[in-house]
Amino acid sequence: GGGGGGGGGPTPPTQPPPSVTFAPSSTGAGIGLAQGATTTSSTLVLEVRATQVTALYGVAFDLTYPNALLRLQGFRAGTFLSSGGAQISTQVAESSPGHLVVGLSRLGPAPGVDGSGVLLELQLDAVASGTGAFAFSNNAAYRPDGSVQSVGWNAGSVSVVR
Repeated sequence: GGGGGGGGGPTPPTQPPPSVTFAPSSTGAGIGLAQGATTTSSTLVLEVRATQVTALYGVAFDLTYPNALLRLQGFRAGTFLSSGGAQISTQVAESSPGHLVVGLSRLGPAPGVDGSGVLLELQLDAVASGTGAFAFSNNAAYRPDGSVQSVGWNAGSVSVVR
């Protein structure tokens, strides 16, 4: 019967510091996701951004997120659609865990908006470590006359260390 090896006490594994990191799938023109500057080690501030759009009046989309890793805590309308003083409507509902139904629109006889900016900010609290993906579905971008315009939709993935 062999004896065991000696050695010192067990050294605890070094844990990396908590972090939440979002990686966009693309930064091209259209509607995409980006990590907001106010993201912390425990909360992802996810921006829904318009990039190089023309005559954007509103957007509607479903967004799935990895709800094993993140929980929606809140949201805030960005300033892009309200530029020029327009009133906007912002609706975000979590129809099932990890599935958001979102609608954003200017109101009344306002023109569409050109350029780039933040449409919506989502605050997502990190609840577990891991990686996961975001995905758009049922997505549409609208012109002032209500017609749908063709834009790219770029989601991304998140890495959480708790």
